[in-house]
Amino acid sequence: MTVIATGTVQPTTRVEISSELSGTLATVDAEYNQTIAAGEVLARLDDTKLKAQVLNSGAQLTASRARLDSARATVTETADALDSAEALDRRGLNTRSVIIAARAAHDRAVAAVGIANADVTLAEANLASARADLDKAVIRSPIDGIVLDRAAEKGQIVAASLNAPVLFTLAEDLRRMELRVSVDEADIGRVQPGQEATFTVDA
Repeated sequence: MTVIATGTVQPTTRVEISSELSGTLATVDAEYNQTIAAGEVLARLDDTKLKAQVLNSGAQLTASRARLDSARATVTETADALDSAEALDRRGLNTRSVIIAARAAHDRAVAAVGIANADVTLAEANLASARADLDKAVIRSPIDGIVLDRAAEKGQIVAASLNAPVLFTLAEDLRRMELRVSVDEADIGRVQPGQEATFTVDA
């Protein structure tokens, strides 16, 4: 007895592409039904602000490194001043208050180096984050495949959110397809592993 059912033929691997960033699509480089390679550009967001953020973060990193160099120089200076004050104190030519002040100045300089180091680390992290966002402005294909659907248009505003719109739908390999069929409950008992199956499509 033959069991007849309807279903759908679909790719075994199907990937929906959205944007991780909000912005305006500056270019759309992939077309419907186009064959693409992994890493190939699908679309680009306007990256004017992102490039400015990278430049700003780079400048902040440069300034932070300069402040670190200055703080290190101050440590060297206060260390020399402390050594001189202690040498004079051993000869009885300095007061205790001068030694205390020199040691406090040196301790503050050492602490300033720690703060400057932390500022450099933060500036490096901000620059890395800005560069990562700039890279994300270019939407690339994660797989080799074909464009099944394109909902992206140049000038379209994209809002990154939990429900970000799908810009592209990709299929990995249309030579390997999956047939999904809903078998009626009354017929399911007649379906066994290894049985021969045939199918037709409207196209």
